[in-house]
Amino acid sequence: MSRSIVATVVGPVVATVALLVATTALAAPAEAASYGVSLTLSRTKADVGKTLTASGKVTGSKAAKKLLTVQRRVGTGSWRKVGTVRTTSKGAFSYAYRVRATGAQSLRVVAPATGSTKLGVSAARAFTGFTWVDLYDAPYQSGGNAVVRGPVAGWTVEGRTPPAHTLGIGSDAYVYWNLDGRCDAWRADVAVPDGNPFTSSTISFSASENVSLSPTSEAPVTHYLDTQLSAVNGLTARRVESNMGGLVYLMTPEAHCSTSTLPVAFD
Repeated sequence: MSRSIVATVVGPVVATVALLVATTALAAPAEAASYGVSLTLSRTKADVGKTLTASGKVTGSKAAKKLLTVQRRVGTGSWRKVGTVRTTSKGAFSYAYRVRATGAQSLRVVAPATGSTKLGVSAARAFTGFTWVDLYDAPYQSGGNAVVRGPVAGWTVEGRTPPAHTLGIGSDAYVYWNLDGRCDAWRADVAVPDGNPFTSSTISFSASENVSLSPTSEAPVTHYLDTQLSAVNGLTARRVESNMGGLVYLMTPEAHCSTSTLPVAFD
């Protein structure tokens, strides 16, 4: 008799518990969705003062005409707001960012939460800021014979006064800059001053590994050089002939670098 009663009672209890578990599972709210934000940059290298374009698309509820925040991080520092941009009716956006500093940095775009849709953040996109560094004022090492800073008073090049930032390289002399692998190009004007006691001279340019970077520049013709570098550690301007006297002018030398300050030069 007692066995029959237990069987009768337990059956409904088990069924009720199973029903409660199933009902609870069905009633659990779905997790709120987040905005999707895609981002691409128009280029990964840009000079300070120039612009690059950050563009992408936002997906999710009410993504049209949505106000977004553009953020920048320098190196491994904190993210900082640099501007805002609003999406189009289709959720797309395009933002022109003016590069403010040299070195490694990143941009990202943030779509703030709206209603039940959570905040969305794009992937970080990296780029490097560059600038032209004046090599006349940068640390350098010189050797051999004389290296004269500034044009010699009264000396001209093609009848004109050379720029103030001119290095006069004497016979068999050299100037070396430590680029620290941070520069991708360089440029300068090379010439023999008017009235020098010789009619020709040769100056060569090489990386610290003695790899030729450009064809030999022969004076008295003035050459404008704009030569690409491949992450070399140093740049050397060397007057290769000896016992010729006078000076070869290296006028307004510059390097295109991801830093505005070059390290101290060394052998």
